[in-house]
Amino acid sequence: MVKADAGTSAGESGKRRNPTGNTLGGPRIEVVAFDEGPGIRDVDVALEGGSSTSGGLGVGLPGVRRLMDEFHIASKSSKGTAVTIRKWRS
Repeated sequence: MVKADAGTSAGESGKRRNPTGNTLGGPRIEVVAFDEGPGIRDVDVALEGGSSTSGGLGVGLPGVRRLMDEFHIASKSSKGTAVTIRKWRS
């Protein structure tokens, strides 16, 4: 699912802060990606970079986290992984 909107989530004050403390508000793009694979055994290790179970470079998740204003990941063994990212308009 990819979603773009001009406001904030329901119940929010209209201003949000990204992890660096900057005030955010207004237009944003949101991407929610999920799969029903084996899950990520250790999310913390996967986010360090250089870790891959598919033979890749292991830079995907750390790179996405670095580029986005908001990054949330949830993974459960044998159930899959869900990643939600948001980028706010500057």
